Amino acid sequence: MSLFNAGQLNADTVKTETLTGTRTITAAEIRQYKVWVLDPGGGSQDVNLPVASADFNGECILVENTADAAESLAIKDTATVITIAQNGSGFIYCRNGTWRGLSGASV
Repeated sequence: MSLFNAGQLNADTVKTETLTGTRTITAAEIRQYKVWVLDPGGGSQDVNLPVASADFNGECILVENTADAAESLAIKDTATVITIAQNGSGFIYCRNGTWRGLSGASV
C-alpha cells in the first residue's frame, strides 16, 4: 500500500530508530512504515532499500535524519539514491521499478 493510497499516517506507520551500523530495510518494512526517523548514532550510516522492482511501484517513504552532529544517511539500492545530511529529510519513492529520491529539506 502506498502512502497516497493509505490516506493516513499513524503510530503504526512511523519507525524511530538509532542506528549502530548499516540498516537494511525489508520489503515488509517498506510497506508498513512510511515515515522513518533515524539517528545515525555517532557516524554516517548506509540505509539499504530492498531491490527495486515493479512490485514496489507507488511505494514511498519519508526519512528524517535526527543526527546531533555532522552525520549523514546514504539511502541506497545498488547505488546511492540520495544522501540526507544532519537535520535533513528525504522522500524516497519507486517508479517504473526504480528507487528515486528528493532530499535537502531541513526539519
